[in-house]
Amino acid sequence: MVGTDTTPSTQTVIAHGKVEHMRHNYIKQRDNAGDLEYFISKFECRVEDSREYNQYNKLMPYYRDVCGSDDFRMDTKITPMKAIHLTSDNLARLVAEQERMEHMKSDAEQGKRMWDQQCRDQMVRDKNPAVDKAYQKYQILLELARK
Repeated sequence: MVGTDTTPSTQTVIAHGKVEHMRHNYIKQRDNAGDLEYFISKFECRVEDSREYNQYNKLMPYYRDVCGSDDFRMDTKITPMKAIHLTSDNLARLVAEQERMEHMKSDAEQGKRMWDQQCRDQMVRDKNPAVDKAYQKYQILLELARK
């Protein structure tokens, strides 16, 4: 039996005899982005155990030890999976947020590279007074060209 009871701030989902409460309008910033309850609340989804499992195998090395001390036993790790039930709108929100996070990460990496370059340039200017004077004149010329 599946049914729902909706109020403005909570939704009760009754599925297979289980009662779950989901808070749709509950928005709370948390430090731990991996918190499952925050994810459920934010994307209005239902997470349950899946019947599927994921299997990971240890890769064999590309080289062979001449002493024969390599251990070629296959280490297999079997991990249970979870099923996430989302509406198509919430799935689109999740994908958009993931893309936004990737963009922010690439922007942060670019900013770090620029900061490192500026630090290296400053070290060169500190060690070479002639380079520092030329840099100051360059900045003055840029300011004049912008006006």
